[in-house]
Amino acid sequence: MSLININIKKYYNNFGLTCDFSISNGITGIFGPSGSGKSTLLNALAGFIKPDLGQISIQSQSFFDSNKKINIPPDKRNIGYVTQKANLFPSMSVDENINYGYKKQNKIKLNRIIDIMNLNNLMEKLPGEISGGQSQKVAIARALASNPSVILMDEPLSELDLNSKLMILDYLKKIHIEYKIPIIYVSHDIAEMIAICDNVFLINRGSITKNISPTELIYENSNESDFQNIYSVVLDNEKNLKLNNQTIQINEPVENNHLTIMIPSSSVMVANIENNFLLSDNVFDGILKNIVEFDSHIKLVCDVGFEIIADISKEYYQKSNMKLNDKICVIFKSISVVISKS
Repeated sequence: MSLININIKKYYNNFGLTCDFSISNGITGIFGPSGSGKSTLLNALAGFIKPDLGQISIQSQSFFDSNKKINIPPDKRNIGYVTQKANLFPSMSVDENINYGYKKQNKIKLNRIIDIMNLNNLMEKLPGEISGGQSQKVAIARALASNPSVILMDEPLSELDLNSKLMILDYLKKIHIEYKIPIIYVSHDIAEMIAICDNVFLINRGSITKNISPTELIYENSNESDFQNIYSVVLDNEKNLKLNNQTIQINEPVENNHLTIMIPSSSVMVANIENNFLLSDNVFDGILKNIVEFDSHIKLVCDVGFEIIADISKEYYQKSNMKLNDKICVIFKSISVVISKS
C-alpha cells in the first residue's frame, strides 16, 4: 500500500525536477549524484519549494495539488526534517530543543523518545556543549517529538565521524522499529543506504530512473573506495555478536544488547577453501553472489548468512579462479570489527 504519492514538476532556468513515484512504509532511500535533485525533492515534500505542477499526498492527505490549488504550508504538513546540520536553537537546552513544537496529546511520548535516543544525561546541556553526533541525536529526537507522519533525512550523517555515524544508524533502526514512521533517506554513502534502507529510488537529472534493492547500489556506482559493511547486531555474550543466527567474534567486550558494527571491505578475505584460515577469529562458508570489477580491484558480494562485501586484487582474483555461485570461505579478524559506542 502506498503511503506517499509524488507526481510533481518544478522548472528552473537550467534544471527541471520531474518525479512520479510512490513510497510505502519503511525506510526509503533516494540516491543520486550531486545536483540530481535529491534535496529539491525533499524540500518540495516539506513545502519549502512549491512545484509548478502536480500532486503530493501523504497518508491520503493532499499536501499539494496544482489543479485544486492546494498548497499546505510547511508548518501544517506534520513532517519531520533532519539535515546535515542539526540546526538546534543555540540558546535553548537539549530539553527545550526537543520540547519545541511538542504537544502533550501526541501519541509519541517524550520520555520514551529520550530513553530510546539515550539522551537523559544531555537534557540540561546547550548545543555548544555536545558533540556533532549528539547534536544529530537531538535533532532526530526533536523531529520525532512533533509526531510526524513522515521523517525526511537529507545527508544526516555526512559531517559525522565513523563512530557517530554508526551510533546514529543504530538509533535510526531503533526508532523505526518502535514507531514504524516512514523515513525518506537521502545520502551519497552507499554503505549507509544498504545498512538503513528497505528500498532505494535512483534519481538523475531531476527524474526517478529506477527502484532497486539497497544491495544493487553496489552495481550502479563506480566508487572504488573502501566499502563499509554496516550491520545491526545483537549481543550473544560479551565477545560474541549474533547476525542472522551467525556468530561474529569481536576483540573487546561490550554490554549493549543491540548495537551497530562496521567491517571494512579491505579487511575481508575470500578464498575457495578454508584450510589456511582455521586460526582466524571469523570464518564463514558461503556463496559468491556477484563480482564487480573496478580499475584497481574487484569487489565480491558474498552470502554467508548475511551479505558482506570484500575487496581483493585483480591478480588474486585471477589466480583464485573464483566464479559466480562458487562455494567460498569468507574471513575477517575480530580486531577489524568496529563497534558503535553510544
